[in-house]
Amino acid sequence: MSTKKTKPVAEEVAGVVEVAEVALAEEVAKPKSNLPTFTKAQLLASATYSHRRGVLGTLLADNKEYSHACVAEILEKFMKEGAK
Repeated sequence: MSTKKTKPVAEEVAGVVEVAEVALAEEVAKPKSNLPTFTKAQLLASATYSHRRGVLGTLLADNKEYSHACVAEILEKFMKEGAK
């Protein structure tokens, strides 16, 4: 019989989950590039995209941020493939 005290499994699992959550939060917080990003609302309000507001309003997600390069790619892909 061992006299060593061990943590209950639930505590070990909770510790692993906490470490994974911290790592995920740090990964999400890292910028993908140095390009400035904008919310859907900011892009729709900008004069740059005034002629594409309807399309962008449908294609862009509310909870995401986009660079101008990303928006250009989204619009280009939409124009090539068309509406589904």
